[in-house]
Amino acid sequence: MEYTDRPDLSGQPAGVTSGDGTPGRLMFADTLPEYADLPQRALSLLIKDRKPIRKLLDEGYKKVGNLRGISEATLEKIVGSGFMPRFYVIEKNLGRKPENWLPEIWKEEIGSRRGQIVMKTVLGQPRSTIASEEGVSGERIRQMTEKFFLGQDPFLEIVDDKIMSSGEQEDILLRLFPDETDRGIFLVWKQLKRRKRSGAVVSKSG
Repeated sequence: MEYTDRPDLSGQPAGVTSGDGTPGRLMFADTLPEYADLPQRALSLLIKDRKPIRKLLDEGYKKVGNLRGISEATLEKIVGSGFMPRFYVIEKNLGRKPENWLPEIWKEEIGSRRGQIVMKTVLGQPRSTIASEEGVSGERIRQMTEKFFLGQDPFLEIVDDKIMSSGEQEDILLRLFPDETDRGIFLVWKQLKRRKRSGAVVSKSG
């Protein structure tokens, strides 16, 4: 993911006081309600570093929704100026639905080995065939597939809830992921989660 500089603030009034009482731009004002109750650690996917998350937790920002109204100055003081470009990207993405920005992350990962393994799964190759081609075990293929989706579960579950709560699941899936590859990647995640759940049930019953 490309981390950009500070966003365009041409529409922001000068000297505005943020929700935490600190002078400066109010951040995360456009965060969608569906993200509000996510634990702060869910942002690790977008930051790719746990250090600033730990600092936010130490300051009492337990949930994503707690960031609404934080001033730029306060956030920078907590996480450090080096992480601010990443938080500008997070701020932007939290104002968008997950089905709109998750495919951007997938496209960045497609060129990696784990991305290629996921794509082979999307194309219908069995895990055993992929394992043979890659010269590794089927378990290793599963692990690499899981790594492709590392940290994405909280956001993908939001999407999945939209689909499963609808009486027209196939139509909703097509609407949320009009691109066939994106749709296939989402279904690989669904399959992975289903197998993990069934495995957990078997282990409990055993």
